[in-house]
This record gives sequence, C-alpha cells and structure tokens, in this order.
Amino acid sequence: MNVYKWMTKDYWTPENNNTNKARPFHRADQYWSYLSNPNTYWYDNMAYFRLKNAVLSYNLPKSIITNIGLTNVNIFVSGYNLFLLYSKQRNYDPEVGNPQYYPAMKTISMGLKVNF
Repeated sequence: MNVYKWMTKDYWTPENNNTNKARPFHRADQYWSYLSNPNTYWYDNMAYFRLKNAVLSYNLPKSIITNIGLTNVNIFVSGYNLFLLYSKQRNYDPEVGNPQYYPAMKTISMGLKVNF
C-alpha cells in the first residue's frame, strides 16, 4: 500500500476518533465503496442556525407627513441570508451540501414607500 508517511501515524480508528487523518485503505479493499469500510470518520455534526429573512419597517408619524400632503411614508430594510452559525469544520454552507458549489448569496435591500 502506498501512503504518505504522515498518514501512517495517528490516523482514525474507533478508539482514536479525535484526529483529522482518515484511515488509509488498500484499493483491493474497495476503498471507494461505502459498504466495504464503514466508519464514522466522515460523519459530522451539521447542525446550524440561519437567519434567512428579516424585515425592519417604520411608518413615519401621521402628524409629520400630513403637513406635507402625504398619507403614508414607510421606510424599510430587508435582508436575506443575513446570518449563519455552524461548525466550519467542513468549510461550506450546510444547506448547499457541497464545497464545490457557491454558498447562498446574502442580500440587503432598503426602500422608501410613499403614498399621496
């Protein structure tokens, strides 16, 4: 079996599960088959908390806007994908599920709605 020297020590075993090195396999052991060598090395806690949508809105008081001929003025800020809290051990967005894909975009919008 050809493996790097640094992989021969301190690799994952059921007794030594606090390591960042996967257990080396020989290709004859069907390395790529998940059924032939089941282990928990690649399992990860992907629990996360995301603030997906938020809107903050404020209506100006009627006493201020009626003097200038308006019936309603609304100022708002909205956001999408504002916050994500998770273990960055795998270093990709947990909803995307693949490190080769782009993460979800963060969007912030501001606006003013005026009624005459």
